[in-house]
Amino acid sequence: MFRLVGFGGFALLFFLFWAWALIDAVKRPTDQWERAHQSEIVWILVILLGSVLGATAYLFIARPQLELVR
Repeated sequence: MFRLVGFGGFALLFFLFWAWALIDAVKRPTDQWERAHQSEIVWILVILLGSVLGATAYLFIARPQLELVR
């Protein structure tokens, strides 16, 4: 029983992280993506199709560059 609850907790955390990354990417203005020389559509697809790995890649690759041109 406790293993199921623990797994559900991890699954919820992974889902929330994935959703946060997706929302963060979608809400950024297009001109910010252009100034960072990143493709908004490609990163949204990476997050959607790559699940937690795609969200992690966004967090460490695209997001720091987007923050620099803010």
